Amino acid sequence: MWDESLVSLIDKMPRASLMPMGQSGFIISDGSVKIGIDLVVSDLYRPGTKVSRRLLPPPFKVEDCPLIDILLVTHDHRDHLDTPFILNQAGRNPALKVVAPKHVLNALDIPDSAKAYIADYGTLSLPGAEITAVPVPHMEYKSSEPGFSLFYGYIIKTSGRTLFHGGDMVMTERLLKDAGERGPYDYAIVPINGRDEERERQNLVGNTDGEEAIQFSKAIGAAALVPCHFDMIEGNGADPKAFSALCKGRMPFLLPVPGKLELLLDSRERKLISFCQEAIRIPSPSGGEKAVALLMKERMESLGFDEVLVDKYGSVVGIVNGKREGKTILLDGHIDTVSVTDGELWLHKPWGGEIEDGRIYGRGTSDMKGSDTAMIMAAASFAGKDFPGRIALSMTVHEECFEGISSRLVSSLIKPDYVIIGEATGSTVKRGQRGRAEVVVETEGLSCHSSNPEKGINAVYEFMKALEEIRKIVPPAHPVLGKGILELTDIKSFPYPGASVVPSLCRATFDRRTLTGETEESVLAPIRKALVRAGVKGRCYISQGEAECWTGERIGAKRFYPAWLIEESDEIALKALNALKEEGIETSFSHYAFCTNGSHFCGEAGIPTIGYGPSLESLAHVRDEYIEINELVRAYRGFKAIIAALAL
Repeated sequence: MWDESLVSLIDKMPRASLMPMGQSGFIISDGSVKIGIDLVVSDLYRPGTKVSRRLLPPPFKVEDCPLIDILLVTHDHRDHLDTPFILNQAGRNPALKVVAPKHVLNALDIPDSAKAYIADYGTLSLPGAEITAVPVPHMEYKSSEPGFSLFYGYIIKTSGRTLFHGGDMVMTERLLKDAGERGPYDYAIVPINGRDEERERQNLVGNTDGEEAIQFSKAIGAAALVPCHFDMIEGNGADPKAFSALCKGRMPFLLPVPGKLELLLDSRERKLISFCQEAIRIPSPSGGEKAVALLMKERMESLGFDEVLVDKYGSVVGIVNGKREGKTILLDGHIDTVSVTDGELWLHKPWGGEIEDGRIYGRGTSDMKGSDTAMIMAAASFAGKDFPGRIALSMTVHEECFEGISSRLVSSLIKPDYVIIGEATGSTVKRGQRGRAEVVVETEGLSCHSSNPEKGINAVYEFMKALEEIRKIVPPAHPVLGKGILELTDIKSFPYPGASVVPSLCRATFDRRTLTGETEESVLAPIRKALVRAGVKGRCYISQGEAECWTGERIGAKRFYPAWLIEESDEIALKALNALKEEGIETSFSHYAFCTNGSHFCGEAGIPTIGYGPSLESLAHVRDEYIEINELVRAYRGFKAIIAALAL
């Protein structure tokens, strides 16, 4: 069940992340330092046999594990203390520090420099982390000598987060007091395997159960509960589904999956999740964005934006001013979504914002309210700080109908030096996209009664002649953006419906995906020639669209949205790529498959533009649309990193 890339994943763990390793074992990373807790990598055999007790196989060979900087051991039970693993790490890593109960360290044959002794309630300040030992009762409190317990829980402070790992424990008034007065915590990692007479007869000493873990975590002020000790050892586990049901509506929790990286959230990131859910619960089809626009405005104001306004189309613009002269960075998103016409077929409510299995579900999660909320929270983190220039946000309307049209007003107001399009990129840096043109082709005929068709000219048949020639057109190709496309998407005859009438007009719509350098005229010219070759009477043109905004203003334009592309060597592209990598986010250059507001910002206005945002392009407009919480938080961190790289 372990992924073959696990070693690489551990090696590249980003800041403030958690890798569950089964049972009570976890690896925490602050980006440069890795902390391992109760890691058991070796196999576990029944005494005197070669039969494994592990339900999960070993993740890799001991010698293949990446180097861990700090190893915490809560006690000396075999499913928490892996001596061969520790010896191997100490042999390969001269800087290793092992924190464990005194009697455990005394028994380990590792260099004295690796032994980090700690007493009851003592605190060690180590590179990347501060560790405090809290005595815990494994049914009862025990000590090897006064002041040195046999069983420890650890308070771990790293990457701005505080975690409590309970090791093997039961809940007592003393532990509630000891842990509670040292809180609050971002996470409490607590066993849920429970205890019973049968296991006690087998000498399997018990722990808290799921209900007790919830009560304990709440009492000590934990923002979220991470259950442990339920998935690796036969006969001493718990049902994770039952635990999840127990927590629902009572306690935020993170259900660890061995080998699946999780991001550790701080209070601001938890607020981001709630903000995203709140936005999802407000339907906002194009033209109906008012309620969500007002939410965005209120949130920008409450988060300390210096300027917030709503333009005539209903787009929301916010600005965070630096304290020195500098460039203006614009983060752009749209707050309209496509409509939901099949809500009864969704497994999750389209406007519910429900969280399940680490995902937020609902229309607009990936396209693109998740990104909108992440950009707002990222920009707000710079409010009141000393930096040059301005950070601007635009939450535009009517993007689903008119890519980049409402953005024209935004760019005239803000005059940005750089633009970051927040559409989904799967963590890659998009440096361009194909454009889009909606081309209408009309062929004319001569109407007559369909009982005497020879007296007229059927406009549909005329179009069929034209279509034969149009299909011979080969749109240009681009080495980066790929092929241009000319595809028939709609056809209609007039009069419609035709009741015993030969149609006098046929109108068809083509989706033309354009490349850089193409213009309206260069797109239409080959089609005009095709009409001439076909010998039909007709015309072609770029369609015009118009709609009403929630403000009552009319918005409209020709449906021609230019392609755009910047070089990999451009400042904005390089700085964004490097900033994401430094943040521990794996990334590369790519380009959008669909059209975005970048058609205006870069395609029309020539402003250096990139795309970066959470989730996948393929999740836009689908039933049961969702965004991974890890992706949402990763993008928030990525936006902050890019802003800092461009502004500072």
